[in-house]
Amino acid sequence: MASPKLAALELISSARLEPTEHLLLKQFVEGAVDPDRAAQYLLSTINTPHQDVETSLRCFKADWRDLVMTLTVLDPVPVGFDELVRRRDGPYCSISSIDPPKKDTVSMSEPAYIIPPSMFHSIHLAKDGRMRTILDAFLSPLHIARLKALLQSHGADDRTVLQNLWLLSPSIQSAFRGGHVNVEARGITSKSPETELQELDSAPEMSLVGVGLFGNGVYRFNALARRMFYRAWLYVPQWARMRCYYVLVRAGRWLYGVSSWQDVQLVPFGLVIKDCLRSYENEVNALRLVAQHTSVPAPRIVDTGVYGNKKYLVMPRLPGQMLGDVLHLMSYAERDRFANKLGECVAEIRQIPNSKPYLLCDTLGGPLSDHRIPDTCGGPFNTEEDFNDHLTSHMNCTSAVFFSGQTPPQNHIDGGQLSGIVDWESAGYKPEYWEYTKAVWTSLGDPILQALFRRAFEPLGNYEAELAAERKLWRYTPFGV
Repeated sequence: MASPKLAALELISSARLEPTEHLLLKQFVEGAVDPDRAAQYLLSTINTPHQDVETSLRCFKADWRDLVMTLTVLDPVPVGFDELVRRRDGPYCSISSIDPPKKDTVSMSEPAYIIPPSMFHSIHLAKDGRMRTILDAFLSPLHIARLKALLQSHGADDRTVLQNLWLLSPSIQSAFRGGHVNVEARGITSKSPETELQELDSAPEMSLVGVGLFGNGVYRFNALARRMFYRAWLYVPQWARMRCYYVLVRAGRWLYGVSSWQDVQLVPFGLVIKDCLRSYENEVNALRLVAQHTSVPAPRIVDTGVYGNKKYLVMPRLPGQMLGDVLHLMSYAERDRFANKLGECVAEIRQIPNSKPYLLCDTLGGPLSDHRIPDTCGGPFNTEEDFNDHLTSHMNCTSAVFFSGQTPPQNHIDGGQLSGIVDWESAGYKPEYWEYTKAVWTSLGDPILQALFRRAFEPLGNYEAELAAERKLWRYTPFGV
């Protein structure tokens, strides 16, 4: 007999809901202190004769959302705690800054509750107690007792109040209350909630994992104006252009923050500048081949050049966001369209002719560069057997085709459509199964992405045998070394 958790997850998966609804409901079960307890409660709300499963689940989701909204209330902080919090945390925002403000500047940060003390009062008054029972199913009575002890002792003990306070700037406060800041509890111990509560110091009860804040572009040009500007710009001497790119990279870090991909930086004028740490000439040539032979939405080259130890590749900024950032928001229809378009792009890329003397090589006829290859580099190879020997694996493949080498989660999405494929430094002519197995490798741990890539490659061929062999290889060389 299936456990309540598995039964609930199966019920949610089979319901005709949107992806975000599936995700939220599954997180209620999987993120609970006791998943089976949460699952039992969820299943009990479904057994109503006058509602279908989808309606019941959506009603529960509405209650779950209302419960979460009680955390967005901005409760006033008692007078006198401002100095205590600043003495503990310093005069700066606990999230957005690690340095105190400059001399003679006034800090805008203010004390704010992590969890509003009014939370339980709001829950008790709402929806005939349903929100309280949902919270009970999600946290368990012991953890609710701990939370109530923390929140209801406010005013009796300064130390207890400080456990629930930190300094936040106005914008970060808004982001935190809006659910845009990811937090997680401290490590769970085997001690009882009462014992843990007695041993807590006055530090905040939650620790931040990360915050992503990205500004909008300062300069925006329409497409025609940008193209004219880029062409005119190339008449400037190269040494001057390279110096400008160096300055633009520094300006971009100040305006937009340091990119999560250290070698790629957003800069003004609608541009992106990549410092090609490896395979510089190959990536430039790959983008030119793609532009010449396909209609695949890849970055177009604005300029290239070397400045000191920097090898700059300058490209227009692609519209949209990275797939990994928005996949959970895409509808099933949008995911299907994306998979179909990705499959079409792969089919086009495979038609790029190989004029080099080697069967398997990069776009210039040199060694292949790939994180899945031992030492991240190998070849060029005259036969597939040589390539397989280099991998210490034996796989069946009938042909070699052009391979983009991009990491799939970095593909750009705009309005639910594939708007660009980026990162071509590993492009080259590789076995035709390689694109699929590499896509699966880069999306390990994400079944949604893997299902998306499986659908995209399905019309192009069956590579499950090669994938099975690759999986065995990953166990011994997970990083290609």
